[in-house]
Amino acid sequence: MECTIDSLVSRLTSEEDGSKWPIMATPSDTNVTTEINIQTVQQLDENKFVLVRNLHGGIIIRYMCLIEQARLEMVEGKRRFKFYYAIGDSMANARTREVELTSDDNVRWITDEGGYSLTLTEVDESSVEVVFDSLG
Repeated sequence: MECTIDSLVSRLTSEEDGSKWPIMATPSDTNVTTEINIQTVQQLDENKFVLVRNLHGGIIIRYMCLIEQARLEMVEGKRRFKFYYAIGDSMANARTREVELTSDDNVRWITDEGGYSLTLTEVDESSVEVVFDSLG
Protein backbone atom coordinates (compact mmCIF):
# COMPACT_ATOMS: atom_id res chain seq x y z
CA MET A 1 0.00 0.00 0.00
CA GLU A 2 1.42 3.39 -0.95
CA CYS A 3 1.30 5.50 2.22
CA THR A 4 3.23 5.90 5.45
CA ILE A 5 2.71 3.47 8.29
CA ASP A 6 1.83 6.40 10.59
CA SER A 7 -0.94 7.53 8.23
CA LEU A 8 -2.41 4.05 7.95
CA VAL A 9 -2.25 3.37 11.70
CA SER A 10 -4.06 6.64 12.45
CA ARG A 11 -6.92 5.65 10.10
CA LEU A 12 -7.31 2.17 11.59
CA THR A 13 -7.26 3.02 15.28
CA SER A 14 -8.89 5.18 17.89
CA GLU A 15 -6.92 6.44 20.84
CA GLU A 16 -8.16 6.32 24.42
CA ASP A 17 -6.08 6.93 27.54
CA GLY A 18 -2.88 6.85 25.48
CA SER A 19 -3.65 3.40 24.04
CA LYS A 20 -4.38 2.64 20.41
CA TRP A 21 -7.38 0.39 19.78
CA PRO A 22 -8.30 -1.15 16.43
CA ILE A 23 -11.51 0.04 14.81
CA MET A 24 -13.83 -2.61 13.44
CA ALA A 25 -14.75 -1.92 9.84
CA THR A 26 -18.46 -1.41 9.20
CA PRO A 27 -20.43 -1.41 5.96
CA SER A 28 -21.34 2.06 4.73
CA ASP A 29 -25.07 1.30 4.79
CA THR A 30 -25.22 0.91 8.59
CA ASN A 31 -25.18 4.72 9.05
CA VAL A 32 -22.49 4.52 11.72
CA THR A 33 -21.23 7.93 12.77
CA THR A 34 -17.76 8.63 14.07
CA GLU A 35 -18.96 8.33 17.67
CA ILE A 36 -17.64 5.08 19.13
CA ASN A 37 -17.98 4.50 22.87
CA ILE A 38 -15.60 1.99 24.45
CA GLN A 39 -16.11 0.41 27.86
CA THR A 40 -13.38 -1.76 29.38
CA VAL A 41 -15.07 -4.77 30.99
CA GLN A 42 -11.95 -6.65 32.08
CA GLN A 43 -8.18 -6.34 31.79
CA LEU A 44 -6.67 -9.80 31.32
CA ASP A 45 -3.04 -8.68 31.34
CA GLU A 46 -1.00 -5.63 30.38
CA ASN A 47 -1.99 -5.79 26.69
CA LYS A 48 -5.23 -7.81 26.54
CA PHE A 49 -8.67 -6.43 27.31
CA VAL A 50 -12.32 -7.39 27.06
CA LEU A 51 -14.22 -4.38 25.74
CA VAL A 52 -17.79 -3.50 24.88
CA ARG A 53 -18.13 -1.08 21.99
CA ASN A 54 -21.09 1.01 20.89
CA LEU A 55 -21.14 2.36 17.34
CA HIS A 56 -23.73 5.12 17.05
CA GLY A 57 -25.88 5.81 14.02
CA GLY A 58 -29.52 5.15 13.17
CA ILE A 59 -29.28 2.24 15.59
CA ILE A 60 -26.60 1.47 18.17
CA ILE A 61 -24.44 -1.47 17.15
CA ARG A 62 -22.94 -3.09 20.25
CA TYR A 63 -20.49 -5.95 20.59
CA MET A 64 -18.12 -7.50 23.08
CA CYS A 65 -14.58 -8.16 21.93
CA LEU A 66 -11.19 -9.34 23.07
CA ILE A 67 -8.42 -7.07 21.85
CA GLU A 68 -4.69 -7.36 22.12
CA GLN A 69 -3.58 -3.77 22.48
CA ALA A 70 -1.96 -2.47 19.32
CA ARG A 71 1.51 -0.96 19.38
CA LEU A 72 4.30 -0.10 17.00
CA GLU A 73 7.44 -2.20 17.39
CA MET A 74 10.71 -2.63 15.55
CA VAL A 75 11.26 -5.94 13.74
CA GLU A 76 14.45 -6.38 11.70
CA GLY A 77 14.85 -2.60 11.45
CA LYS A 78 11.28 -2.03 10.18
CA ARG A 79 8.33 -0.70 12.14
CA ARG A 80 5.49 -3.18 12.55
CA PHE A 81 1.99 -2.62 13.89
CA LYS A 82 -0.02 -5.71 14.81
CA PHE A 83 -3.24 -6.35 16.64
CA TYR A 84 -5.72 -9.13 17.24
CA TYR A 85 -9.45 -8.50 17.41
CA ALA A 86 -11.99 -11.19 18.31
CA ILE A 87 -15.73 -10.72 18.78
CA GLY A 88 -17.23 -13.06 21.33
CA ASP A 89 -20.19 -13.75 23.52
CA SER A 90 -20.83 -15.26 26.93
CA MET A 91 -23.76 -16.65 28.90
CA ALA A 92 -23.63 -13.62 31.22
CA ASN A 93 -23.73 -11.28 28.23
CA ALA A 94 -26.72 -13.18 26.78
CA ARG A 95 -28.61 -12.70 30.08
CA THR A 96 -27.80 -8.98 30.02
CA ARG A 97 -29.06 -8.69 26.45
CA GLU A 98 -32.38 -10.29 27.44
CA VAL A 99 -32.89 -7.60 30.09
CA GLU A 100 -31.89 -4.82 27.67
CA LEU A 101 -34.35 -5.96 24.99
CA THR A 102 -37.18 -4.45 26.99
CA SER A 103 -35.38 -1.17 27.66
CA ASP A 104 -33.87 -0.09 24.32
CA ASP A 105 -35.01 -1.34 20.92
CA ASN A 106 -32.38 0.79 19.16
CA VAL A 107 -29.51 -1.49 20.28
CA ARG A 108 -28.41 -4.37 18.03
CA TRP A 109 -25.84 -6.79 19.43
CA ILE A 110 -23.28 -8.47 17.18
CA THR A 111 -22.85 -11.94 18.65
CA ASP A 112 -21.37 -13.90 15.75
CA GLU A 113 -18.01 -15.08 17.01
CA GLY A 114 -15.03 -14.38 14.80
CA GLY A 115 -12.25 -11.91 14.39
CA TYR A 116 -9.06 -11.05 12.65
CA SER A 117 -5.44 -10.15 12.99
CA LEU A 118 -3.91 -7.31 11.05
CA THR A 119 -0.21 -6.77 10.54
CA LEU A 120 1.21 -3.62 8.96
CA THR A 121 4.92 -3.71 8.17
CA GLU A 122 6.80 -0.65 6.96
CA VAL A 123 8.50 -1.44 3.64
CA ASP A 124 10.02 2.03 3.28
CA GLU A 125 9.04 5.63 4.14
CA SER A 126 6.14 5.66 1.67
CA SER A 127 4.80 2.09 1.54
CA VAL A 128 3.38 -0.53 3.87
CA GLU A 129 2.84 -4.27 3.55
CA VAL A 130 -0.62 -5.25 4.86
CA VAL A 131 -1.46 -8.79 6.00
CA PHE A 132 -5.03 -9.55 7.10
CA ASP A 133 -5.94 -12.94 8.56
CA SER A 134 -9.47 -14.04 9.44
CA LEU A 135 -9.84 -15.85 12.76
CA GLY A 136 -12.85 -18.02 12.10
